[in-house]
Amino acid sequence: MAPVVDLARELYPDADSLVTTYHATLLSNDDPLRVANEIEINIHDAFEAHAYEHIILIGHSMGGMLMRKALVWGYGVEEDRAALGRKGPRAWVGKVDRFVSLASINRGWSIDPKPDQMSVSKYLLAFMLQRAARLLGVGRLLFALERGAPFVADLRVQWIRLARNPQLSGGQPLPKTIHLLGDVDDVVSRDDSCDLAAAKDVLFVTVPNTNHGEIATNLKQDAPDPASQRRVRLIKLALTADREDIPADRTPALEEDFRVKRIVYVMHGIRDQGTWAERFRDAVERDPRHGLEGVRVVPPKYGFFPMGPFLLYWDRQRNVRKFMDDYTENLARYPDAYEFDFIGHSNGTYILASALQHYRTLVVGRVYFAGSVVPKRYPWDNLIDAGRVKDVVNIVATNDWVVALFPRFFEQIAEWVRSERCTGLLDLGSSGFRGFDASGKTAEHRVRDLKFAVGPHGVGVTFNGSENRERRLAAVIRYAILGDQTELNAFKDADSEARWLNVASNLCWLVWVGLAGVLSCGGYFVCQIFGFGALVAYFVVILLLLNSV
Repeated sequence: MAPVVDLARELYPDADSLVTTYHATLLSNDDPLRVANEIEINIHDAFEAHAYEHIILIGHSMGGMLMRKALVWGYGVEEDRAALGRKGPRAWVGKVDRFVSLASINRGWSIDPKPDQMSVSKYLLAFMLQRAARLLGVGRLLFALERGAPFVADLRVQWIRLARNPQLSGGQPLPKTIHLLGDVDDVVSRDDSCDLAAAKDVLFVTVPNTNHGEIATNLKQDAPDPASQRRVRLIKLALTADREDIPADRTPALEEDFRVKRIVYVMHGIRDQGTWAERFRDAVERDPRHGLEGVRVVPPKYGFFPMGPFLLYWDRQRNVRKFMDDYTENLARYPDAYEFDFIGHSNGTYILASALQHYRTLVVGRVYFAGSVVPKRYPWDNLIDAGRVKDVVNIVATNDWVVALFPRFFEQIAEWVRSERCTGLLDLGSSGFRGFDASGKTAEHRVRDLKFAVGPHGVGVTFNGSENRERRLAAVIRYAILGDQTELNAFKDADSEARWLNVASNLCWLVWVGLAGVLSCGGYFVCQIFGFGALVAYFVVILLLLNSV
């Protein structure tokens, strides 16, 4: 940033400069929330000491993200600052004339798909380093800025709400914001840099013949080449010129739909292409009896998600990040939507429950779970008291052996180690078979288990066929759209779960031990008969099966 600092000092010779340093290498495990907190406090302290009349903020790459977080916190929009101590609205934000970001990763970074300007060799290196860093537990700062990560998604939501609701900022508009990006950025894709969803009233300026690093480092004013001269001129304009004098790109405006007042997410589970979610959407759109004016049903899909990746925490989290990215896009696309409701099955229930734990800006209304793989100890009461969830209905099935045996094992380990957390490796559980501990105990009984629906894992979302299934579909629609729970009793057709499965669930660790034993014995015999090379092939086949079924 030294060339940028020097350029700013030249343009504003009478100004003070405040430069924040932090451990920003690829291996850094620094916490971006801590860094943003330090930036905001430093600006506040400097303002209190000197009462500046004008403030300009500048950030490059991840520094642009950190500076933007400090700014929204300065406005008092700081849901994700609680652990660091909320400060409330700050006076300094009223003096910010402009915010200039240079190649900022506004939507977070991602190499899926490969950025257009990134070479194949750099992509392969990044791919391998990403996997190695996760295994070694390093680079957490960079991972915290990945597309859809909590730091990024919460920031996008905060910025969108500030840009569209002046009351959140005490009537003060966001400062003039100019985002410069190189046309050959070899690190961040243009879509990730030009975050249109969170870019209301932002000016984008493309800097020709400039990559991700050059935009902040190659700023020699006496350089003979036209590219360097133009780069310096554009940054000077961004730092000093009036809005109408900045040669901004012609970017397509985000298509906003003010007719939509409510969003209903319908999220499918693992080993499921989500066809039932489309059926739910079609039923809502074609039936005018449900009072659907202003309602949009969104069935986001993440593709076929096999059992193997579901058992791995980081693979589960990938779908959580995608959901939050979609949530942010819809928040921007439908500015007048006042409520977001959620219907989820299996892994879909995990996605919402995990997102509510990791993302402080996520707020939902009605929640319908079927085949839930969320821990029965999940703290719905805290979320309801905080106004982040309105109410929850959970279908508990009599014969859901999937939940009773597999996610239950993770929950059982948490019980053995007496962990109350619902985040991390043990964030799966058996609420789809055993119900939630909070059921019937929250204010106005806002968490309700429907015990018991006769059937297996998919009984709560199987809407094809019989008249009873059609009745259940109508009941779920009336709950999601109108909040009417009376017809949900259509799911209660048994007094208890299957006794044998209840016993097996308590001994689910034996099932896992048995499966491990069978696989080990199979490997032993393969090795004895065909040799060590065959053993390697045997386990490769097992891994392939787990990643395909």
